[in-house]
Amino acid sequence: MDQRLWKQIPMVRQPINPEFSVVEEEDSSRFYVCSFGMLGPTKLNHRLVSAWLNSSLARDPNCFLVFVGEKQPGNTAGI
Repeated sequence: MDQRLWKQIPMVRQPINPEFSVVEEEDSSRFYVCSFGMLGPTKLNHRLVSAWLNSSLARDPNCFLVFVGEKQPGNTAGI
């Protein structure tokens, strides 16, 4: 693949929101499932939400489903 098409995005060094700061060692029992990128119908996010809600993880207070990204332009259907 032509590396001239790639973009490098620097990693955030400090959390913007303290609620999402680095997990302390004593909080290692938390489990995160993350989906990164644009939120749109082609990513099938609705299927991930459905699978999550039907799993035991959804009922565990130490488990979190996180979507990281922007809504796809023109997408009016939400996730």
